Amino acid sequence: MAVPDTPGFQYSYFVFWGKEEPLREYVDGVIVTTYKFGKVVGRYNENEVLIEIKANLQDERLGGLNLVGKDLALLLRGSEPVFEQDGVVVIQSGQHTLVLHHDQAKRIDWFKYALVLTPLSDLGPSELRQLTSYH
Repeated sequence: MAVPDTPGFQYSYFVFWGKEEPLREYVDGVIVTTYKFGKVVGRYNENEVLIEIKANLQDERLGGLNLVGKDLALLLRGSEPVFEQDGVVVIQSGQHTLVLHHDQAKRIDWFKYALVLTPLSDLGPSELRQLTSYH
């Protein structure tokens, strides 16, 4: 993941369900990670930049990014993957990177959208492993 070279810190937002549904562990659902400039947490504002969104379940609040359960072939139409291995497909356009993990039926079971400043071909093994895994 990208980290600006300006003083600040990474901050993750966890999306929880309403009272009618049971809360799940934070690793289930939607996680949004930003880089917040400065030292104050505060509220979301123009003082932070999106670093990563990841989800392992369907959530209508994601709108066009509600990719879990979608057909891989449909999502890849017109795109050329830069990496494919063990059910993981990566598409990169400039610094914008979409990591899709699919099941045997080629349906997305989790995804990650990340800002990556380095081309995939220049990432080391541990960086590539971090990018292509959910946790």
